Amino acid sequence: MYIILKILFPEKKLYGSGTGTYIRWGSKECPSSPMIHQLNTGYVSATTNRGTGGASEYLCLPQDPEKVEKQPEFGHDTATYISGVKFGVMDDHPFQANDVRYYYGRGIPCATCHLTNRTLVHMFPATADCPEDWIYEYSGYIMSGSNLPATYICIDDAVEAYAEHSDEQQTHSTSIVHISEEDGGLKKPPYVKKAAVKCIVCSK
Repeated sequence: MYIILKILFPEKKLYGSGTGTYIRWGSKECPSSPMIHQLNTGYVSATTNRGTGGASEYLCLPQDPEKVEKQPEFGHDTATYISGVKFGVMDDHPFQANDVRYYYGRGIPCATCHLTNRTLVHMFPATADCPEDWIYEYSGYIMSGSNLPATYICIDDAVEAYAEHSDEQQTHSTSIVHISEEDGGLKKPPYVKKAAVKCIVCSK
């Protein structure tokens, strides 16, 4: 009976038969691979503290956006704004290169990557290795909003930054996420107080 069912209703291939996308935060380029196609290079962007409403998610806005032919009219009190995200104040950082002072106030790049033979992409926090049967994409450190609530993203450990510098307080800034000094629910050890949180992005 099992053999007959296998012939009539063959199992679907769950992995390797589709495509997927992910954003490589902190880098202008996707990993070098014939199975990865770069869709765009852009700016990490998020809600500002001007206007009303907004969202906690980060976006990767392209360097050359499509122009809107007819601009809507709205007042300051009813608008929601978005701007490029900059690096906030960091006492230190675990990245591979550059002095901590280099990053402050600079915009953060991003790249949208298309996987031609894999469908699942996941960011694993506080982890340095991909699970068995998963493929490494990139690794880095968890960052999030430092002056506005925002989602957690994995910034590449070989992080780049745009040359433009901004001290404007109304723009969104981001900083390294550290383990809290409070006990909470995280067991210490193995978690270390004030330690940066590693992350790894893997696909399957």
